[in-house]
Amino acid sequence: MIVNISQFRFFKCEKSVIKHKVTCLINKLIDLQGFINAFEHHCANLYETATFLGVTEQFLADTINAYMHKYGCYIKYKNYVIEFGFNSVNVIKQYN
Repeated sequence: MIVNISQFRFFKCEKSVIKHKVTCLINKLIDLQGFINAFEHHCANLYETATFLGVTEQFLADTINAYMHKYGCYIKYKNYVIEFGFNSVNVIKQYN
């Protein structure tokens, strides 16, 4: 079997571009402040958070997982620590 290497590189680059566009879209729809806003409105689970943010539970879960891959287990943002798990997010307010 003969494989055209340039064609393989094209598909690899195309896959990378699509992944980047999806990540940018997710980040624009639900930013870190969105998780904080949901926390401040006392959203207690994935369903309540998704409803508050106006997205489906699956989209929210995908967004959380994308942030986890981007930032790791947590990120410090403003006066909060946002913890990411598989299909879960936890917001902790820090008092100075």
